[in-house]
Amino acid sequence: MALAAEHFEKAWRLKPERRRVLVDLGRALQALGRPEEAMAALLAASRGGEAHAAEAARRFLPARYPYVYEFRQALALDPGNVELRRELAFLLLQMDLRDEAEAELQIVTGTAPDDQLGAAQLGFLYLARNVAAAAMPLLDRALKGPDAELANRVRAVLRQPQLAGSGLPAQPLAEAFEVKLMAERSYSAGYLKDALRYLHAARRLDPSDFTVPLKLGWTYNILRQDRDAFEWFGVARRSPDRLVAQEAAGAWRNLRPEHAPVRFSAWFLPVYSSRWRDVFSYGQLRTEWNWRRLPVRPYLSVRLVGDVRGSLRGPRLVQPQYLSENSVVLAVGAASRTWQGLTFWGEAGSAVSYLDRRVLPDYRGGVALWRTFGHPIFFETVYDGVYVSRLGDNLLLYAQNRAGYNLPPVRGLANLQSRLYWNGNLTVDSRREPWANAFETGPGFRFGWVGPSYSFLLSVDYLRGRYTVGRGNPFPPRFSDLRVSLWYGYQY
Repeated sequence: MALAAEHFEKAWRLKPERRRVLVDLGRALQALGRPEEAMAALLAASRGGEAHAAEAARRFLPARYPYVYEFRQALALDPGNVELRRELAFLLLQMDLRDEAEAELQIVTGTAPDDQLGAAQLGFLYLARNVAAAAMPLLDRALKGPDAELANRVRAVLRQPQLAGSGLPAQPLAEAFEVKLMAERSYSAGYLKDALRYLHAARRLDPSDFTVPLKLGWTYNILRQDRDAFEWFGVARRSPDRLVAQEAAGAWRNLRPEHAPVRFSAWFLPVYSSRWRDVFSYGQLRTEWNWRRLPVRPYLSVRLVGDVRGSLRGPRLVQPQYLSENSVVLAVGAASRTWQGLTFWGEAGSAVSYLDRRVLPDYRGGVALWRTFGHPIFFETVYDGVYVSRLGDNLLLYAQNRAGYNLPPVRGLANLQSRLYWNGNLTVDSRREPWANAFETGPGFRFGWVGPSYSFLLSVDYLRGRYTVGRGNPFPPRFSDLRVSLWYGYQY
């Protein structure tokens, strides 16, 4: 572990902008029983602008706010961390240690000339000491910077007219700025609930500032309250600021499939099987209502289950309805909210056969579990238990397991994703039908594209298997199967 810590520190020294490495260094130092050094690494990672590293680091930091000496130890490790040094300066100001705060802000303004917030605060300190000659160049940075609120705060202190078109009187604007500053400090320190309180107050004081709902969205997202995050991103995406609107719209689109009140989804899966010498087609169109107060999500569904040949003939093949129902199933159903990859569902409807045009009652339901572990080396498991009334009230269980390696995305092909893996699948049923009780294993390759609202994947698997039911089985005990499947899914 000591060697690992040494390598993590060397790796970070080579690329100090990658603060995620500091999280790994901090965890290694914790395991070595060096808590102060671990605190320094994690505190430095929790500040500095890399959001994912900051979120990861906060999980391992103590619940309390850091002490001054801990800030200094973190800065000794990461002296170029402007955000960390600025926060230390604000902490020193709160402790009325103005000389020390001024010294830290001098370093901030010297190393980061574009940091208008640090420049403004240092300028205010100089003004308080009647050193106007040193204060005005710093305050001019804030006045000429892109932050209109900060500029108006400086104008209020200098007793100058507010920026035209702000639409706010000076006092509410100054108060909104102070509240936003407190929110930023709380957010940086990991006190997210306090940050929410300040952000909501800032929203009330200045409804025209769309950076506040954007920050509310990200804060709720970190707290895993994604429904609230979805609503605030929806507000922020209407910002007149193009950059704010783009960032919020991207986050809103990512969350919409899970949190919109009405969701539409569609998927289609044709599968060629050399074992059955046929192409089977499965698909579903579904409209789902996502009402917060209900523990389940009601939906309307249209399923397609069929195959190209329409039926399977020959002395060694099973009854065709077990492989393909050759029907369109119209149903109403409900699904539970997914928890830890686990989902329950059930539906009732009618199956319309497109071969003989019969209409039969159809009841089906089940449970699905999906979990995946690791990257780029991964293990994935998918379990499906399905009850279908039209198959003789049969209960089927499918267990699919894959272990393999995710290849790097091909950026020249729109981030094409691909993976190599090994299959281990098991199928059983309650009626002990020969076709439905088998174990199979073999290699596979999958590639395609996956986006926030769509997926397009082509899989090729070569499987060798064995039936686990021998009595009454018309098939040879062993089989091989070249299986090619094309998945397309879309949700909105």
